[in-house]
Amino acid sequence: MGQQTKLVYRFGSFQLDAGERSLLHAGKPVPLAPKVFDTLLILVENHGRLVEKADFMRRLWPDTFVEEVTLAGNISDLRKALDEASNGQKLIETVPKFGYRFVGHVETVRPDPPPAAPASGRLLKVLRRRIGLGAAISAVGVITASAVWVRGRLPLLAAAQITFDEDAYNTEPALSPDRKWIAFASDRAGDGNMDLWIVPASGGTPRRLTFGEINARQPDFSPDSKLIVYRSDRDGGGLFRVAADGSTSPARISLSGFRPRFSPDGKRIVYWDGVDTSSDLSVAGGSRAYITSLTGGTPRGICPDFAAAAFPIWSSDGTRVLFLGRHSPAGEFGRDASFWVTPVNECNPTPVMATQAELPDYYRGTSKIPQRWIQDGDSSLIYNSDERFGLTQFLFSSNGRVIGPARELPFPLSSSDRLPAYVLDAHTLVFSDSARNADLWSITIDSVGHPGEPRLAVRCGGEVCLPAVSQDGSVLFYSRVVKNNVEFIRHDFRSGTDESVAAQDYAPIYPFVIGPQAVPVYAKTVGLTHVLQAYHSRSVNAVCSGCILFWDVSSSGRYALAMTGSDLRRIDLFDTQSEASTPVLSHNRWNLYWAAFSPNEKEIVFCAKVTPGRCQLFVAGFNDGRADPASNWIPVSSASEYNGPAHWSPDGSRIYFASDRDGHRCLYVREWDRKRRQPAGPIVPVQHFHASSPSAGLIDQPQFGFAVAQDKIIIEMGSRKGNIWLVR
Repeated sequence: MGQQTKLVYRFGSFQLDAGERSLLHAGKPVPLAPKVFDTLLILVENHGRLVEKADFMRRLWPDTFVEEVTLAGNISDLRKALDEASNGQKLIETVPKFGYRFVGHVETVRPDPPPAAPASGRLLKVLRRRIGLGAAISAVGVITASAVWVRGRLPLLAAAQITFDEDAYNTEPALSPDRKWIAFASDRAGDGNMDLWIVPASGGTPRRLTFGEINARQPDFSPDSKLIVYRSDRDGGGLFRVAADGSTSPARISLSGFRPRFSPDGKRIVYWDGVDTSSDLSVAGGSRAYITSLTGGTPRGICPDFAAAAFPIWSSDGTRVLFLGRHSPAGEFGRDASFWVTPVNECNPTPVMATQAELPDYYRGTSKIPQRWIQDGDSSLIYNSDERFGLTQFLFSSNGRVIGPARELPFPLSSSDRLPAYVLDAHTLVFSDSARNADLWSITIDSVGHPGEPRLAVRCGGEVCLPAVSQDGSVLFYSRVVKNNVEFIRHDFRSGTDESVAAQDYAPIYPFVIGPQAVPVYAKTVGLTHVLQAYHSRSVNAVCSGCILFWDVSSSGRYALAMTGSDLRRIDLFDTQSEASTPVLSHNRWNLYWAAFSPNEKEIVFCAKVTPGRCQLFVAGFNDGRADPASNWIPVSSASEYNGPAHWSPDGSRIYFASDRDGHRCLYVREWDRKRRQPAGPIVPVQHFHASSPSAGLIDQPQFGFAVAQDKIIIEMGSRKGNIWLVR
């Protein structure tokens, strides 16, 4: 994908770049949905010639049956975009009963190929502003920055770009111990999924290691650099191994797991199980850590009595494991997840602190992912943090006491919003300069529930874009998250106007729309309290000092559902009239998520996390402020995959939900018998999102959402791009 030279076409004041998949008018971007862009590209490539409808159908939907009305919709969207930008100049001609012809004058331009990269990779052009280096520094060889490291040493950091794909997502790199190879996950093949690739650390052409329709990612090299273990979503998900030179086929190691790491002797693997993009790993049952043999077999739990354990890494001598976890029940170290060290052959955990109070605030929480444990007298733990801190390290002694303050490693990086870094040792790491974006797409639904092709509805320009929609589909209310600022926006589909409703840093991100008047409802934070309020209305008022977030508001505005609970997540009910709250759904073993009222407020659909990585959908009856007990819950999905979130159709006859049942996050529906109050018929796919970008699967699980109206589904889809860098 990234290696091919593609043409640029100019017609009038437009420029169509096939390689960049962009359309510019007078230098300004013209937004087009992917299939609409492809339609334009086919027309322009064949300018002056008739393109028959059958040719469009074969090229645009080679493996899918669609009706001609879908093609006509693409042409209509395309004409609207071109006509509005070109002051009404007609560029597309309809040939009745046959097809379409592009009649504008087209100039074809073959762009100059980019200059070859030096063996060490191109130079990083922009240094992160927060390290105080100001504007970009360019040099012929490398760029450098001073950085605080273990015990105050100031090594010189040199960054070199390794991959150069302009339209691919290269991420999750790993560096071989012999420093000769970098393995990474990428969609650069254009097959719609992430595969493993390997590239010389000195630069060169990447070589593909895995082939298939299912994502493969999170690689790690064996100590001798000959094997790679990785996560794959194939056959329900799990861990696999493959030869780094590609001489062997992938072999399964475990039936589940994320982020595998080789032991120093290369014979064992540590990994964890859960939902790898979840922000709720530290609750009881939210995650489990394991050790298993490289050849497979029954895995052994790492401190299985812990409430939660994730992100295990080995000590340098292979005798101990460090992990992020929470004891059960929460004791003197508090309820937050902390770092623990235990011997490999027994659970004898030592907290990496003397007391919780000694642990700085930025050590706490699940966003601090351990990367490498380097033993040098006192042990040094280096871990990957959020966008605020980048990569940070601290020292702790053999008795678990933190030595000195945490130190930030200010290495160079571009304008990335996340930092998937892989630390090899105190001098070398690789990272991806990935950037992400979320938009809202619309899927039309006819009177019997048949879906159309996704079309771009709102270009959000944010990292997260969560929707709510009125029952008639005329009003969209959505949240846009940029860095940590949450803005709520009301969009009127009829007039095309936007209205900013509220904005706040670190606010709850879920929007709601209630009633026939389509009243926007959102939550704001006041200290440690969440306040649910309606825009320009007093119809909703709920104050929650102990909840984590609000899941849903009933269509009447009478009730709200919220996630609460510290050891196990439960769902509480808030009566907005009496302002009373009470637990409404809970389980003695399962964490409960994604709760949503039916339109008549007689049922609640929700997700129960039956294992760390599996979430099953249930429906509970609801009446007079009370829900059915667990013994009467009605299953909607199986328990063998992650399902959720789920929403009802406006008439209550269908339940739509997201699921990874085929290895990708796709959208499904199941009919609901309103009289018998039970599922009717099988689970049916609504829309598959197997393309690499844009895709529903590129949104982290807690930040993904969709909304259902009478005539459409509004769904959040993400796109990501990035390249691999080596820092020495």
